Amino acid sequence: GAGVVVRIAAADLDSTLFLRPDEGILRTVSSNFGVPYATVDQDRIEGLQRILDEKLALLAAAQKQKEELDRSARRATHRTIALMLGYLAVQNGAFFYGTFFVWSWDIMEPITYFWGQSFMLLCFAYFISSEREWGFGGVQERMIEAKRRRRYQRAGFDVDKYDRDYATVALYRQRIRALEKERI
Repeated sequence: GAGVVVRIAAADLDSTLFLRPDEGILRTVSSNFGVPYATVDQDRIEGLQRILDEKLALLAAAQKQKEELDRSARRATHRTIALMLGYLAVQNGAFFYGTFFVWSWDIMEPITYFWGQSFMLLCFAYFISSEREWGFGGVQERMIEAKRRRRYQRAGFDVDKYDRDYATVALYRQRIRALEKERI
């Protein structure tokens, strides 16, 4: 990194020159001459820290809104899954009732076979349209993501801006750490 040069031209010091002085030397010279000092790095760190604090304040409100929208999407997905479970239970009960109380197995067997076959066709159609395998975890995550996008849109939440701001905050933190490490 670039060094720091301090040249003091005073009658009693006879033009003293410090190359890369540490903070103690700068403080001593500053207090002896009554001149405040600030290193360029310190000024940059303080400026970046002010900007970072402002960005963090804005990001905190956006993060709170995003977390609430995400929770809402998860709850809605769990409700939908619970309704699907209820539908499957009613379907199973209807097949049981049809098999043992209304018709015989001879009539219900083709119905249940084709019903199951249609489910396989639906899974294959899902695979073709989404290029993902049918599985509870994958379907649940896609449902959550779809509900999340709709909620963001309804609330006017710009997730791309949020992601850019989050990346900017990380970049400012990284720059501040690099400047602080350079000072040591």
